Amino acid sequence: FPVTIDMLELILFCPPNGTTVGYRVKNLATGAETSGTISTNIPTSTTFMAIQMWVTNNATAAIATMAMSKVYLETDN
Repeated sequence: FPVTIDMLELILFCPPNGTTVGYRVKNLATGAETSGTISTNIPTSTTFMAIQMWVTNNATAAIATMAMSKVYLETDN
């Protein structure tokens, strides 16, 4: 997705002790979306998925911002 001021929805899912993480990203203004799974460069299957966010502007002196609306966590036991 290109850099935009539109709100994006990110959904991640990993079953307990799973080996893949499913994702869906949707632009809530335009309806454009993409989805898939990843299975490489992810933590071990016993690691709890939790939110971690960061913003960087690298070496430029420009302001870097991020806004978050809501976080929802759910588990399958």
